[in-house]
Order: sequence, then C-alpha cells, then structure tokens
Amino acid sequence: MTAPPIKANASLDSLVEKEVMDDAQTYSDELMANDEEALKKDH
Repeated sequence: MTAPPIKANASLDSLVEKEVMDDAQTYSDELMANDEEALKKDH
C-alpha cells in the first residue's frame, strides 16, 4: 500500500494564502452588504 502524495510546503503555503485571501474577500463583501443595509434603513 502506498501513501498518498504529500504536497510540497510551497504548495501548502500558497493554498493557505489563497484561503486567507478568499476569507478576506468574503468578510469584505459582508461588510459592504451590512453598510448598504444600514444606509437603506437611514433613508
């Protein structure tokens, strides 16, 4: 039985970086949506 291939550290680092950037984009999108909702309530 052979072990599954293990990704190189560089690949794992880039994967983690992509996940962090995706999370940051999601967070930013949610903040923008909340700001738009707050503006609608003010008017």
